[in-house]
Amino acid sequence: MERIEAELRACGVQSEQIERAKVDWHRSNVIDLSRSVVEPIDEAIEAFMGRELQKVGGNEHTSSGIALAEQYRENLRSLRSKLTDPSFPSLVEAFIDSAEFLDVESKQRIRKKVDEPMRELRYYLAHRDFLDKEKWFAGG
Repeated sequence: MERIEAELRACGVQSEQIERAKVDWHRSNVIDLSRSVVEPIDEAIEAFMGRELQKVGGNEHTSSGIALAEQYRENLRSLRSKLTDPSFPSLVEAFIDSAEFLDVESKQRIRKKVDEPMRELRYYLAHRDFLDKEKWFAGG
């Protein structure tokens, strides 16, 4: 990216124009970085939903546990809509902390899984650059 930017500047393209052209590229990077943050939460919600469905059996599809799982699915969808918001990492942490269906051990396990990806995402949101470029450009 830096080489392309340098070539564009050499051709007289203004920095502001280059940044506007990179908006979709940055959004794609944020989406990629956020996957490792959101996936463990999504997996935990789906595991909870599976346990709740087993409790009620195949005939009944409503229970307080199923309703709770559905609510967390919706909350996660809403959270995903805020991917490019600089506060997204804090919102994810608050989501984990407030997840009623997770016990303390599960919350700690998820936090451990998302710690490094969250650090990378925070850095990218703040600097619009990768903290560990070699990891991401090598296919991580």
